[in-house]
Amino acid sequence: MSKKKLIFLVSNDLETDQRMQKICTALSTDFDVHIWGRALPSSTRLKSRVYQQKYFQFWFNKGKLFYLEMNLRFFVALLFSKADIISAVDVDTLIAAYYSAKWKGKAIVFDAHEYYSEVPELIGRIKEQGIWKKVENIIIPKIKYAYTVNQSLANIFKDQWKTDFKVIRNVPKQTKAVIQSNDKRTILYQGAVNDGRGIKEMMLALKADLSHQFLVLGDGDLLADLKALKKEEGIANVQFAGKILPEALPEKTAKAWIGVNLLEHKGLNYYYSLANKFWDYAAAGIPQICMRFPEYQLLNEQHEVAVLVDNLEAKNLVNAIKQLEDEATYQRLQANCKSLIDANNWEQEAQKLKEFYSNI
Repeated sequence: MSKKKLIFLVSNDLETDQRMQKICTALSTDFDVHIWGRALPSSTRLKSRVYQQKYFQFWFNKGKLFYLEMNLRFFVALLFSKADIISAVDVDTLIAAYYSAKWKGKAIVFDAHEYYSEVPELIGRIKEQGIWKKVENIIIPKIKYAYTVNQSLANIFKDQWKTDFKVIRNVPKQTKAVIQSNDKRTILYQGAVNDGRGIKEMMLALKADLSHQFLVLGDGDLLADLKALKKEEGIANVQFAGKILPEALPEKTAKAWIGVNLLEHKGLNYYYSLANKFWDYAAAGIPQICMRFPEYQLLNEQHEVAVLVDNLEAKNLVNAIKQLEDEATYQRLQANCKSLIDANNWEQEAQKLKEFYSNI
């Protein structure tokens, strides 16, 4: 009996999307999995996987014309492709996925990685935010099969759109958890270098503290501005390492002393987030400095792996670093990293994911 064909649509570059790589790999045992994403000038094609990858080269790479072209190209391509299930990853691919699935009489799934209309890039941009809210309000209530990354978002989405969202968290594999001796000088940020991530605030907080190095692993819209800030302020102890492939990231993360996960309260998407880096730091066995947002506070009450801060004032960040300089505190949080991953791991989530798609 042939496997059902499942097509995922994503708007991002496939090579750095750890979450979708894990999802596609897990589902490939039961489905013929295909993922469609974008090719950027800096993209390198992923090595061969157990699922199929298709890269789209778009004429436009940002703004309204990009989203219009992407959804139109995806929609047309789907009309001429065989698929049993079409899965939209986030709202920006939802138009193409929903209307092509409706046209062909196929199942549609919504994978909500975030609260799309509440991302920082849309806060304050009334017209653009209104467009995406309209897309959400028109399409999401019509979707039967949906899931998201944490319970807070699942509750909000159900209240708003009356759609039942399951929870599939992007937790690490259990075998990744390690405890080792770390470089006590290196404070690490990993992830997208975009607005509202607390990178600038940590740079300024460490300006006068030459006893620590701040290592930034990632690329994004804010990278050029942060490099300029480093030069203007004479911040010598910051290093920008650029984009790192997912398979190389765990080893680099594990060598750091602590990680930082400092999202500003810019919209509900960040406030109710459960960032990938929270899990990645724990899997690498390094304590972290983290915002006192609902999901992080709940997990930290169960397994204390972080020093939580209420805001990004320099004095709070410096105080959090000083707390982790206490060896007993550091070792306690480091040991708790392993217990967190033992209790929350991808092997468990993958089973929930497979059950979800098998019931469609």
